[in-house]
Amino acid sequence: MSRSVWGGCLILGMAVVVGCGSAGAADKLVKDQLAIIEQMASVFEEVKDKQSFTDAMTRVSKLMEQNAKLEEELKALGQERKDAAIQANAVQYDQAWARFTKAKEKANKAFR
Repeated sequence: MSRSVWGGCLILGMAVVVGCGSAGAADKLVKDQLAIIEQMASVFEEVKDKQSFTDAMTRVSKLMEQNAKLEEELKALGQERKDAAIQANAVQYDQAWARFTKAKEKANKAFR
């Protein structure tokens, strides 16, 4: 289960990096994706045992579905706008992803 979870998380991260937009609508979509990463980190930070880990995985799956919808909207904006938004939000993305990774690792330990 852990491998599939990490695989999904990697896909999410790649979607944020590859699928981001620029100013205006694209920037909003990127910030929405960053908010989803932060929400997933919060969910994993609440994990204390196997049951809470299972509950967290259900919630994270729903958040990943929301992210996939945002990704589709970003794809429609074009590569240049996506690349510009990646640059504009790189620091926030790195911070959000670092928080998520730390929380996920802690949750995995609680699951074991």
